[in-house]
Amino acid sequence: MTERMLVDALRWCRCPRTKSVLVQAEDGSLISSVGGYRYPVRHGIPDFRLFDPPYVGRDAEAEIVDQIVDASSSMAYDELLEHFEYHIVQLFQLPL
Repeated sequence: MTERMLVDALRWCRCPRTKSVLVQAEDGSLISSVGGYRYPVRHGIPDFRLFDPPYVGRDAEAEIVDQIVDASSSMAYDELLEHFEYHIVQLFQLPL
């Protein structure tokens, strides 16, 4: 998602906690206009989850996403799936 697409999408996005308008912060994250709740944007995708994933912490998950994005620039889709299944799942001991 490009920066412009994210700005356009903000017209439709609302804070999942307060339903208020979101504004983009200087660091790229989104902040609710009511309550000041902050939502990170990773690789152009806003993360509106209210709870951490049960299988891995958010920092470890961010590292996994970074590895997948980096690998996707040089791998075909089937190679990327194999890389995820055999390297990332084992490295982080994720359930499949």
